[in-house]
Amino acid sequence: MWGVVILMLIIAFFELPSLLKERKYRELTAFLVLWLIAGTYAGLVVLDLPLVSPFVLITEIVTYINNRVIHFFSLL
Repeated sequence: MWGVVILMLIIAFFELPSLLKERKYRELTAFLVLWLIAGTYAGLVVLDLPLVSPFVLITEIVTYINNRVIHFFSLL
């Protein structure tokens, strides 16, 4: 677990200063969101917890959005 934490901190150490220096706040926000998701997922994998496959999760989200869009356009 500590290896994941150290690796994530090293990545942040190299990426954050340049984003802050160049005032790329949108990129910084995107980086932090993805960094937190990746760090959380990696930590859960290291702890060997049962997780839903990312493919299944993405498929469920896309299917839900697709159904909402189809429903919306069928009302028009």
